[in-house]
Amino acid sequence: MHDIWNPWHGCIKCSEGCQNCYMYFLDRVCMTSDFFLEAADGWREEAWEIMRQRPDVKFFLLTKRPQRVRDCLPEDWGEGWENVMLNVTCENQRRADERIPVLLDLPFKHKGIMCAPFIGAVSIEKYLGLRAD
Repeated sequence: MHDIWNPWHGCIKCSEGCQNCYMYFLDRVCMTSDFFLEAADGWREEAWEIMRQRPDVKFFLLTKRPQRVRDCLPEDWGEGWENVMLNVTCENQRRADERIPVLLDLPFKHKGIMCAPFIGAVSIEKYLGLRAD
């Protein structure tokens, strides 16, 4: 695993994939938070500023809350920054169908899907080849 920076700590469970969240076992690298967690709203602008100042560093944002992303982006975001990637987690088909369409509609240059923790089958076939313009 590469160096990890997480500007805040903690998360609030929001879906069935959170029930036995493996990320809590990785707590020593402060990975138990969601960048778009409501409780992080007060810290997020400072985190964006650090990302803005460090275009040489790749920032990997992971969320189960893609519906909050657009309202949490900085004013100068435009179509996204080269050094920031957004991933949504999809622990089962229900959550994939809920979160992937939102992800596809968001202004990020780099997007991905993390199927974890797997608690049910996930097919992303219908999303392959789709491009949000």
